[in-house]
Amino acid sequence: MISITAADARDAVADGRSLYSYVEHVLGITGDEPKRRAVNDLGALICEVSHPEFVKFGEQLRAKGFTVETSFFGDDAAEIEVMNFPDRVTTTSTFGAYGIGLNGKYLGRVRANFFRSQNSYTYEGWSGKYNKRERSRKHSSVNWETVVKQFAIDARMPTEADYTKMAVAMAAERARNTRRDRAHKLDKLAASHGARAMEILASANIAIPDDFKQVMSDYLDLIEGDR
Repeated sequence: MISITAADARDAVADGRSLYSYVEHVLGITGDEPKRRAVNDLGALICEVSHPEFVKFGEQLRAKGFTVETSFFGDDAAEIEVMNFPDRVTTTSTFGAYGIGLNGKYLGRVRANFFRSQNSYTYEGWSGKYNKRERSRKHSSVNWETVVKQFAIDARMPTEADYTKMAVAMAAERARNTRRDRAHKLDKLAASHGARAMEILASANIAIPDDFKQVMSDYLDLIEGDR
């Protein structure tokens, strides 16, 4: 098994041929699956050596106490994921299962796509401003300095005040959902059993309140057409 090195990545860039050709004719790797893996590894290393700013930014975030995972991909893409603590107690995975909490939860992410020198960045931080157009906290930019500056603000380490504010917001959201659910259930109940209730009222030997007589009249007129 041949190990792909940063030196190979630099040589491949200088060579100029396709990565598949370089892997086969320079590195001597043959076979569809070994070549595919080698090309992916080589492409990821090329991305890494070509964009040291990603490595540097990840190191700066680590120096601030964040847990950072920097990844490079063979399709000219790079990604930085930031967490607040190194230990995850709810999952065996270091990253993922996004949410805010005190046990290694998600703070933010920067993803870059480098294609023919047309760099584009997508970034989001957990406390970033809500983007109403996209209905998310994700933002895009072609300016690296903008990303570094804004991401440092949006993905800052949460404070207890942040958690308190978030808890209040979550409680309010749950209350809104409860009200919506109750209204939906009432509407469904009325739709399912309203006709039967009206039939019972129409046939019952009871006095209909004055403010409900028009409703009963409208109901009787409407069912008259079905007879």
